[in-house]
Amino acid sequence: MNYKVVVLPDAVVYLSGLSFDEYYLDASAFGRFWERGVKPLKLIFNGDSDHVDLPGVSCPHISYGHVAALGAHINYPIDSEPNVERMFDGLDEGIGWLHRDFDYSDNALFRHCVKYTETLGNYFPDREIKIGGLGLEGPVTTAVLLRGQDFYVDMHENPDGAKKFLELITDSIISYRRFLRKINGEPEIGADGTGLADDFAALVNPDMFEEFVIPYWNRYYEGLISGGRRSLHCEGLDRKHLKLLKKADIGHFDPTVSKKLTCRMLAEELAIPYCWMLPSFEIAWMDKGEIESWACETASHGPDFIFTELDRMLMRSNGIEKMRQFLSAMGASGPTIA
Repeated sequence: MNYKVVVLPDAVVYLSGLSFDEYYLDASAFGRFWERGVKPLKLIFNGDSDHVDLPGVSCPHISYGHVAALGAHINYPIDSEPNVERMFDGLDEGIGWLHRDFDYSDNALFRHCVKYTETLGNYFPDREIKIGGLGLEGPVTTAVLLRGQDFYVDMHENPDGAKKFLELITDSIISYRRFLRKINGEPEIGADGTGLADDFAALVNPDMFEEFVIPYWNRYYEGLISGGRRSLHCEGLDRKHLKLLKKADIGHFDPTVSKKLTCRMLAEELAIPYCWMLPSFEIAWMDKGEIESWACETASHGPDFIFTELDRMLMRSNGIEKMRQFLSAMGASGPTIA
């Protein structure tokens, strides 16, 4: 059993005294992020460094790199993470737009991430820093980002159009991911598996999953890997969804915050490895004994990875204490497998 405390960038932003827009937009502010945030946390967790993941030296990750390359506008609020504005008022408009050829390097976010990475190279000349920060989402999540909640209506009122939209989106995601791999000197088609994050797919009824979700997940994996494990991150699924994951040959499942699922359900329904998280909004109100009980119970169901997250909310209160209690409880709950 492997376990981790994952320190989110927003916790480090808070500790370093930065605003969110400074962190995302001003590469010169990364020095404060590192010196006042990452380094102190390294010292705090020094004895547990093998079980604490801290942010590395990279352009801040934005999940909307792909939709920005398609033309979506990204907002950078002062006190919260970036968000994206929907692009299309109608499904036909979106389908028409996606038929064009895109130069994924010809957009403001890509140019910003390249410049940010170059600046980091000046601050950290001894490190090899790849162009980062340019994230992407899965087919259904991307469709909802581009069309808003209306896409769920599209699936009922214009199913053929919704499928065409998902097909074009999936092909675009594949092309974008290959583009990112190429500029960083990586094989465009991997042999060691890959991951997919598609949270908004959880809002698709299980009865519609085989029609509007599974084909596009399969298309995504087939377009990016020649072998290896297919990993999936999807929050909010319920028990009826679980059996459907087999139809996409999922080899590892990360449900993260999925209130309708339990470890027992995953152990019963899935014959694949999975991970399990203790959310920050739950650990914040748990005492030491409750954390220890949670760790023992969770480990007994056999997830291959158990984690919690240190975020800004916890940093404002008793986050360090809670993380130490989690690490102690997990260390006592069973052997660690690297």
